[in-house]
Amino acid sequence: MINKKYLSIFLIGSFSALALPYFFFFPILVIGLILFISEIKQSKDYKDSFKIGLAFGFGYFLVGMHWIVFPLMVDKNYYVFIPFALFFFPLFLSFFYGGVAIITSVYLEKIRKFNQYYFFNSFVIALIFFFFEFVRSNIFGGFPWNLSSHVWGFNNNLVIISKYIGSYGLSFLTILWIVILSNFFSKKNYREFLIIFSIFPISLYLFGNLFSDEHLKKKIKIRLVQPNISQKIKWSKEHMQENLMKLKKYSVKDLNTSNPPNIIVWPEVAIPFFLNKEEDLKKYILANIPLKTYLITGALRYEKVGNDYKIFNSLYLLKQNEIVAYYDKVRLVPFGEFMPFSGILKLKKLTEGRKDFSSGTGRKELFIKDFKERIISFEPSICYEGIFPEKKLTFLNPNLLINITNDAWFGRTTGPKQHQIANMFRAIERGLPLVRVSNSGISNIIDINGKIMANLPLNEEGYKEIEIRLGSGETFYSKFGLYSLVYLIIFLFLFCLSLDIFLLKKKLKNFL
Repeated sequence: MINKKYLSIFLIGSFSALALPYFFFFPILVIGLILFISEIKQSKDYKDSFKIGLAFGFGYFLVGMHWIVFPLMVDKNYYVFIPFALFFFPLFLSFFYGGVAIITSVYLEKIRKFNQYYFFNSFVIALIFFFFEFVRSNIFGGFPWNLSSHVWGFNNNLVIISKYIGSYGLSFLTILWIVILSNFFSKKNYREFLIIFSIFPISLYLFGNLFSDEHLKKKIKIRLVQPNISQKIKWSKEHMQENLMKLKKYSVKDLNTSNPPNIIVWPEVAIPFFLNKEEDLKKYILANIPLKTYLITGALRYEKVGNDYKIFNSLYLLKQNEIVAYYDKVRLVPFGEFMPFSGILKLKKLTEGRKDFSSGTGRKELFIKDFKERIISFEPSICYEGIFPEKKLTFLNPNLLINITNDAWFGRTTGPKQHQIANMFRAIERGLPLVRVSNSGISNIIDINGKIMANLPLNEEGYKEIEIRLGSGETFYSKFGLYSLVYLIIFLFLFCLSLDIFLLKKKLKNFL
């Protein structure tokens, strides 16, 4: 028989996930975490605490990441894994909330005599929550998907603070805000609760209005091409000609030949061939593309290594029938691009072919010339590489970020929107405009303040062409990276402790 207590906590976690993209109903996350913390405080023992964490986390990740099963529906050989993915993936992630619940219970038990340190205790509990979110984002290759900061992604002004503290810093602030609210609510200080509930989002918004960055004067014209090709026919030889025709059609439709775009961008593996081995194909896809215009596309790359060979998921920079440069994807997707435990699981990866993709050698920047012969550089990324918070790499100095992806795997789920929001934070953190092109959407151009300048919605085919200003890449976060998070945590530690000492002295003075 299902325990009603854990079932109700599971439902609380499930509803809390509605704060994530696509819905962004952040008040329900506040309510959900307040109830979750309340259950932890009332837990009978550590075993009960752990079960509370598992129940909440399972509901939260089951709803928030339900899209994980959709790639398995492309190939009937993987149907058998759908129940396992639906159950075990959110169950694995729920262990992080189990850890939160146990450590929080231990801390609450140890500080019963120090409940008067109101804000400091909130800081410590928030740090416990954030620690497990950070570990989840970086362990086993990392999965920084649906961070607490992402609940603010519905308005770019609310997330501009990320250029100073990064998406992790905003996550910690968000968690601390909710824990403080939980403490006020549990003590029935409803007036203070409402004040603090309102102050935080208002402060984020005002900060965004006051501290948005200036763009560079240097401009570039870009065309996005979103073909919306079904995953079922993307690799089909019978549909190759049709698929290429669609890409070419939107590359030249209504093209102003006297003022063409500097760059035309196609999505990840738009060309499912080894482009470095297909001379005729290069000529075909570049036909009708203006001579001064660069084409960026995803395609496969073949490299002979002794008696063997490697294949790569690559981004190509093309111009005038030549491969100007390429970038090989570094972070590969398990099961999609390589099979983990291939000696045990006798299955091929989800993408075509039985041979696993190889990982690229590292991040790099690619260079183009605009029509005034000025050098412009961009930093490429492929698929979920764009969700990882990163400071500016010392050996790179790009003016632009370009991410190509293929979210056709996820159908009409919340997955593509969550993916797009995670990418948006990179533009703000790095102080660089982001060009994101997806096979089936969502494709857009985002400026250095996170504002969407051009957009192609999910499951629509078409193109967008726009002239944008470039960025300098000089933000506090791009310079200091995770050190900015450390600075923030130290500052909040001192602030919360000082605030408690001040309030205790004030109470003592009033008492005397």
